[in-house]
Amino acid sequence: MLTVWEGPSILLIPVNFWDEWEEEYFSGFSVGNTEYQRLKRLLHGNMSLQELDKAGRIIVPGYLLEYAQIKKEVYFVGHGRYYELWAPEIWEEKFSLDKVQEFFENLQISFGGKGKESGS
Repeated sequence: MLTVWEGPSILLIPVNFWDEWEEEYFSGFSVGNTEYQRLKRLLHGNMSLQELDKAGRIIVPGYLLEYAQIKKEVYFVGHGRYYELWAPEIWEEKFSLDKVQEFFENLQISFGGKGKESGS
Protein backbone atom coordinates (compact mmCIF):
# COMPACT_ATOMS: atom_id res chain seq x y z
CA MET A 1 0.00 0.00 0.00
CA LEU A 2 1.32 3.41 -0.98
CA THR A 3 -0.20 6.71 0.04
CA VAL A 4 0.59 10.34 0.84
CA TRP A 5 2.40 11.13 4.10
CA GLU A 6 3.77 14.13 5.87
CA GLY A 7 6.94 15.71 4.65
CA PRO A 8 5.79 15.54 1.87
CA SER A 9 6.75 11.89 1.54
CA ILE A 10 5.17 8.59 0.52
CA LEU A 11 4.06 6.02 3.06
CA LEU A 12 4.67 2.38 2.09
CA ILE A 13 3.07 -0.37 4.18
CA PRO A 14 2.84 -4.03 3.21
CA VAL A 15 -0.81 -4.98 2.73
CA ASN A 16 -0.74 -7.59 5.49
CA PHE A 17 0.27 -4.92 8.05
CA TRP A 18 -2.07 -2.09 6.95
CA ASP A 19 -4.95 -2.90 9.33
CA GLU A 20 -2.59 -3.32 12.29
CA TRP A 21 -0.77 -0.05 11.49
CA GLU A 22 -4.01 1.82 11.00
CA GLU A 23 -5.45 0.55 14.28
CA GLU A 24 -2.29 1.49 16.16
CA TYR A 25 -1.90 4.89 14.49
CA PHE A 26 -5.54 5.94 14.87
CA SER A 27 -6.21 4.45 18.32
CA GLY A 28 -5.97 7.87 20.01
CA PHE A 29 -8.53 9.54 17.75
CA SER A 30 -12.26 9.76 18.29
CA VAL A 31 -14.21 8.59 15.22
CA GLY A 32 -16.13 11.90 15.23
CA ASN A 33 -12.94 13.96 15.28
CA THR A 34 -12.72 16.07 12.11
CA GLU A 35 -8.92 15.72 11.89
CA TYR A 36 -9.30 11.93 12.12
CA GLN A 37 -11.89 11.94 9.35
CA ARG A 38 -9.80 14.20 7.12
CA LEU A 39 -6.61 12.19 7.62
CA LYS A 40 -8.41 8.92 6.84
CA ARG A 41 -9.84 10.47 3.67
CA LEU A 42 -6.42 11.76 2.61
CA LEU A 43 -4.72 8.40 3.22
CA HIS A 44 -7.44 6.24 1.67
CA GLY A 45 -8.30 8.64 -1.13
CA ASN A 46 -4.69 8.76 -2.32
CA MET A 47 -3.88 5.10 -1.74
CA SER A 48 -2.45 2.84 -4.40
CA LEU A 49 -2.18 -0.92 -4.12
CA GLN A 50 0.90 -2.13 -5.98
CA GLU A 51 2.37 -5.61 -6.31
CA LEU A 52 6.04 -6.48 -6.57
CA ASP A 53 7.26 -7.29 -10.06
CA LYS A 54 9.45 -10.33 -10.81
CA ALA A 55 12.54 -8.36 -9.77
CA GLY A 56 11.00 -7.41 -6.39
CA ARG A 57 10.28 -3.80 -7.34
CA ILE A 58 7.13 -1.73 -7.08
CA ILE A 59 5.86 0.92 -9.45
CA VAL A 60 5.12 4.17 -7.64
CA PRO A 61 2.27 6.04 -9.37
CA GLY A 62 3.12 9.40 -10.89
CA TYR A 63 0.70 11.37 -8.70
CA LEU A 64 2.50 10.14 -5.55
CA LEU A 65 5.94 10.90 -7.01
CA GLU A 66 4.70 14.38 -7.90
CA TYR A 67 3.23 14.92 -4.43
CA ALA A 68 6.51 13.86 -2.73
CA GLN A 69 8.57 15.81 -5.30
CA ILE A 70 10.56 12.67 -6.13
CA LYS A 71 12.26 12.93 -9.49
CA LYS A 72 14.97 10.33 -10.03
CA GLU A 73 16.54 9.34 -6.70
CA VAL A 74 14.72 8.43 -3.51
CA TYR A 75 15.60 8.02 0.16
CA PHE A 76 13.99 4.86 1.53
CA VAL A 77 13.55 5.16 5.30
CA GLY A 78 12.48 2.09 7.28
CA HIS A 79 10.38 2.18 10.44
CA GLY A 80 9.97 -1.50 11.25
CA ARG A 81 6.86 -2.60 9.38
CA TYR A 82 6.40 0.54 7.33
CA TYR A 83 8.58 2.78 5.22
CA GLU A 84 8.78 6.33 3.95
CA LEU A 85 10.00 7.43 0.52
CA TRP A 86 11.55 10.90 0.41
CA ALA A 87 12.97 13.20 -2.23
CA PRO A 88 16.64 13.58 -1.21
CA GLU A 89 16.38 17.39 -1.23
CA ILE A 90 13.44 17.42 1.17
CA TRP A 91 15.05 14.83 3.44
CA GLU A 92 18.27 16.86 3.64
CA GLU A 93 16.32 20.04 4.35
CA LYS A 94 14.46 18.44 7.26
CA PHE A 95 16.88 15.84 8.62
CA SER A 96 20.41 16.76 7.59
CA LEU A 97 23.26 15.86 9.92
CA ASP A 98 23.75 19.46 10.99
CA LYS A 99 20.27 19.32 12.59
CA VAL A 100 20.83 16.08 14.53
CA GLN A 101 22.49 17.54 17.63
CA GLU A 102 19.89 20.31 17.94
CA PHE A 103 17.15 17.70 17.69
CA PHE A 104 18.61 15.55 20.47
CA GLU A 105 19.16 18.58 22.68
CA ASN A 106 15.49 19.53 22.34
CA LEU A 107 14.14 15.99 22.57
CA GLN A 108 11.37 15.78 25.16
CA ILE A 109 11.66 12.05 25.88
CA SER A 110 14.26 10.21 27.87
CA PHE A 111 16.60 7.49 26.65
CA GLY A 112 18.35 5.45 29.33
CA GLY A 113 17.60 7.99 32.07
CA LYS A 114 19.11 10.94 30.17
CA GLY A 115 17.28 13.84 28.64
CA LYS A 116 15.01 16.68 29.64
CA GLU A 117 12.45 14.56 31.49
CA SER A 118 15.03 13.15 33.89
CA GLY A 119 16.45 16.59 34.61
CA SER A 120 19.77 15.97 32.82
